[in-house]
Amino acid sequence: RSILRLSTTTGCKTFTEKLRNSGASYDYLVMTMGVWPDWKNRKTQEGIDKVVAIDLLGRFLVFDGVKSLLKPNARVMNVLGSAFKMKPLSKPDIKDLISGKNWDYIDPWNMMTAICYSADAFVVQAAKRYPEFKFIGTHPGIVHTELTKNTFPSWQIELNRIITSWLHLAISEEECGKIHALILSSENVEKRPATFFNFLLEGRRASDIAYDDEYGSWLWELIEAMSKRNYNIV
Repeated sequence: RSILRLSTTTGCKTFTEKLRNSGASYDYLVMTMGVWPDWKNRKTQEGIDKVVAIDLLGRFLVFDGVKSLLKPNARVMNVLGSAFKMKPLSKPDIKDLISGKNWDYIDPWNMMTAICYSADAFVVQAAKRYPEFKFIGTHPGIVHTELTKNTFPSWQIELNRIITSWLHLAISEEECGKIHALILSSENVEKRPATFFNFLLEGRRASDIAYDDEYGSWLWELIEAMSKRNYNIV
């Protein structure tokens, strides 16, 4: 239900307005909302791909709506696919997927790759624009929850469990929470404006496009445009 509310600009703004009205202030902001590509019903009511709406726009709106509540040197952690090796995609292909010009879901990893790379670019750009905060990008690993159970057929779930356990990827929700707490409190976060970690607590360089200032500026401007109006991508 929370994911559905945060899939629209109205839902995100309503949520953050409640936080602002509470009068609270925060040392940490952790953003974990996300969604798989939806082959049957791809767009939100605002005409934006659901993955883009929640994994990028929703996070931007939440941060933008609560940044005035964050204390100096607060830490902002974006949990998605940081420091995780994805399939190669060119910058033009990534732009086409994020902007909605290309709705190619023949291979769902295309959109997931574009989103993960773009999420890291968002973190880098946010760090440049808001140097008073520390930004973190990380990967949760493969957490076996109701989401994975309801997404894949039973035979694939078992196969995934075996493979990910062998690769040391499979972790429980409790283990995932502990890892995120350790990353969030790491002394290494103070060393640079944006820091990336994998689920093994290892600091990692993000994808090259995350540091591409042309792409990062393009992405930020696109998300801002989405946030300011009922943005319909066609």
